[in-house]
Amino acid sequence: MALKQRTLKSSVVVLGGFGASQFIRFAGSLITTRLLAPELFGVMAIATTIATVVSLLTDVGFTMNVSRSPRGAEKDFLKTVFTVRMILAIAVSIVYCLIALGIFFAQGQGWVPADSPYGHEDLPLILAVLAGTGVLGSFRSIELELRVRMQLFSQEVLLNLLAQLLSISFAILYAYHNPSINALLGANVMASVVLTFGSYIMFGWSYFGFKLDKEAVTEIFHFGKWIMLSTSISVIPRSMDQLAFGFLMNVSQLGVYSIASFIANAAQMFTGKLNKLLFSALSEVIRTNPARVSEVYYRIRFYRDLLMCGPGIFLLAFGDVLIWFLYDDRFLEAGHFLRLLSVNMVIQSFLYKDQVITALGNSKIQFHLSCWRFFGTFVLLFLGFQLYGISGMVLGYAIRPIFGSWLLFIEFYRLGHLRLKK
Repeated sequence: MALKQRTLKSSVVVLGGFGASQFIRFAGSLITTRLLAPELFGVMAIATTIATVVSLLTDVGFTMNVSRSPRGAEKDFLKTVFTVRMILAIAVSIVYCLIALGIFFAQGQGWVPADSPYGHEDLPLILAVLAGTGVLGSFRSIELELRVRMQLFSQEVLLNLLAQLLSISFAILYAYHNPSINALLGANVMASVVLTFGSYIMFGWSYFGFKLDKEAVTEIFHFGKWIMLSTSISVIPRSMDQLAFGFLMNVSQLGVYSIASFIANAAQMFTGKLNKLLFSALSEVIRTNPARVSEVYYRIRFYRDLLMCGPGIFLLAFGDVLIWFLYDDRFLEAGHFLRLLSVNMVIQSFLYKDQVITALGNSKIQFHLSCWRFFGTFVLLFLGFQLYGISGMVLGYAIRPIFGSWLLFIEFYRLGHLRLKK
């Protein structure tokens, strides 16, 4: 099938799956917010944020490596990716447990406020459980990455929807009989179990195995070192809202903010799904017909911008109405936060250049971007808080991608792909 046809078909599958996924997430959110207290969402938000931060510190772009490498379809290369991913996941789980012990000790010494999310007695145990789910998730079939390379997404989408449906069903049933944090924690465990074992039931065991091919390891880390460095620097700014607000808000207030963040993150997940899909298409164009990169990029941009700007402007205008309509009175303040966070979606529309530059082999640009945004996030959060308090910090967090964005335009111009009229 021609690249255009495959990309359109994959887009329909991925975006259709994303729409179904968001419907399940929102339906689950509407039910669980009526069964559980806001503070439980605040505690879970802090736990998942800490887990995400630690996990991303070891991200060397495994999926990108498989998509762009000439060896990406070789069995030895795929087994090496699987082995390296598993080793890094075990290392990350050890860090989770050390953080959990540190928080437990700090609570015992009275170093954290008792009414903050960091002072909640269940937080250390939640982190320890998430450590186990992270290791389990690293054992998922490597064929998921291979299918991204080939733009075959339908089975992966079905597997993710099944995992999501079962995990949310578990959370609702558990919360109905026992409204505790275990409902949300158990849902995470359920999702990891279904994704890992389901990937082998669906794709088989033909690519399962452990191997450390020296050339493959070198290639993985040669390309992935800049991804890992950029992610290590960018992960703190990206998670700064939850981490900082955990100290500035009490546990109930953070639970309310987490609802706004939950909806805003749905937009970022949409962007991530779209980028993952389009990166495969751009990588193929670069491998087979590099003269068409500019043409294909701007054709993609036209439709991508429509998909990003429309929802972003809707939430900017009606985010508070949406929260009022969907949630009960305990969560009304989330509407104000949602309107501020939606600015990020509009800004991101103009910055879709890093994927092209990375697909061309320059992963170093990600590191430079992350350095600027690391600096910019702290500047904007400080200025925002000084001028407008918590609202200013939320807005500063939303517009943080503007820092370093000029690097993308400069590199695009240097490569000859910048078309100002477009």
